[in-house]
Amino acid sequence: MFIWPMLLEKGDPFTSEDYFFQWKADGIRLILSSMNGEINAYTRHKTSCIKRFPELATLKFREDVVLDGELVCFDPETKKDSWELVMRRFQMTNDYKIAAAMKSSPVIFLVFDVLYLGAPTMNMELNERKEVLKDVIPDSPYISTIPFVDTEGEIYFEQIKKFKLEGCVAKRKRSIYRPGERSSNRDWIKIIRYEYYEVMITGIRKQKFGYFCSFRTEEGLKPAGVIEFATKDQRRQIGWSEISKEDNFKKIFRRPVPAIVKSRGKTHNGFLRTPIIHYLD
Repeated sequence: MFIWPMLLEKGDPFTSEDYFFQWKADGIRLILSSMNGEINAYTRHKTSCIKRFPELATLKFREDVVLDGELVCFDPETKKDSWELVMRRFQMTNDYKIAAAMKSSPVIFLVFDVLYLGAPTMNMELNERKEVLKDVIPDSPYISTIPFVDTEGEIYFEQIKKFKLEGCVAKRKRSIYRPGERSSNRDWIKIIRYEYYEVMITGIRKQKFGYFCSFRTEEGLKPAGVIEFATKDQRRQIGWSEISKEDNFKKIFRRPVPAIVKSRGKTHNGFLRTPIIHYLD
């Protein structure tokens, strides 16, 4: 059974007695269902993925249930949730590799909402759904609830920054669950912790829009990733008339453009994750 997940709007840290605040895990949004003892798992785009994560098929629930949450892998070195590790698991299709990965990079489903428990629960208020959720989670190393704090969103976000986590989510205590809708009345708000970097914009991708950017190092420019969005004003400022060379894939600028970008951190290979132009120097 699949239910389209409720989506979030963007916002900044705040404090309010009307909200719960929870950690925004760096993983894959997942809808997990158990109907007549059969476990299914779907991404937010309704891609079935239970065969890629056999750990989830071992879960035993007392009654029919649909849960919303985030699927994560924890890096054994940093002890933090790793987008790269969970995506590596998601991309696996070979049964032998999946079986090996279950030991080296097990997934954990972090649950934050219950959408169905013998009957739909989505019209219940969030604070009521959280009470229901307490008695739903089975005893297993592959599933847990996400902890949350009450009211103190700004203090909580300072802890998110301290431990360099992806961000947090603010949810109105009295909000109902709206399948497939993006919150537009501040019911659910995602607050991202960005990191800021100095880069040089060195060229433009041809087939699909994107600016190539690089870090300045003592050895010269080092590739940093691709900026896949820019406003009209930013594109106008950057321009691309002065080209030093080009091929079927890219055009390289004669004079790289300095910029400050914000990103969700770096990959293990040192590339920026989804960099966004903050401003142009």
